[in-house]
Amino acid sequence: MRPRFGPGAREVIGSAVAEARLRGDRRIGTEHLLLGVLRHPDTAAARALAVDLADARAALGALDREALAVLGIDVSPGLPAPAGGPCLAPGDPWGSPDEEPAAGRLFGGHRAPPSPEQVARLRAALSSGARAVLAGSIGAAPHDPAGRVTPELVLAALLERQPPDPAAALLARLGVDPAVARARLTAPHPRPPSG
Repeated sequence: MRPRFGPGAREVIGSAVAEARLRGDRRIGTEHLLLGVLRHPDTAAARALAVDLADARAALGALDREALAVLGIDVSPGLPAPAGGPCLAPGDPWGSPDEEPAAGRLFGGHRAPPSPEQVARLRAALSSGARAVLAGSIGAAPHDPAGRVTPELVLAALLERQPPDPAAALLARLGVDPAVARARLTAPHPRPPSG
């Protein structure tokens, strides 16, 4: 049986794990999947968003500060990030947070498939929204010519999320219109000349 996730989609998921770890988040949410897409600017998915990773990280940080302010917690943007150990589950099999990407051993492009234990640990670390996005991507894969999940299918599923979903809030903060991004995703792309 062919893997459900193509190499590009595996890299996006690995990047989402890395983004969660960089932020100190214990769960991998839809916002991390969106950042994972943006970590691969050469994909049609990242180009469809027309924003860059640095802007998305800054916008997500601002959303976090606003949420904390509602609780009466003041977090100034200039303060250093808290130091800490593993950000995902204890005994995290994906290496140190300094690795690039941190999940390289799990979802690296040219590596052996992940073990069942690694897949189970990842599944447990995914938020319900992130699981829904990946399930939606898998459901759309049969319509893809290769029959595998691509970064574009992951983004298409993310664009379907509605507030208060974190990815939807982040897209709104970035000024990304999901309908426009969807149109960019489905626009025909010129083929390179054959030769």
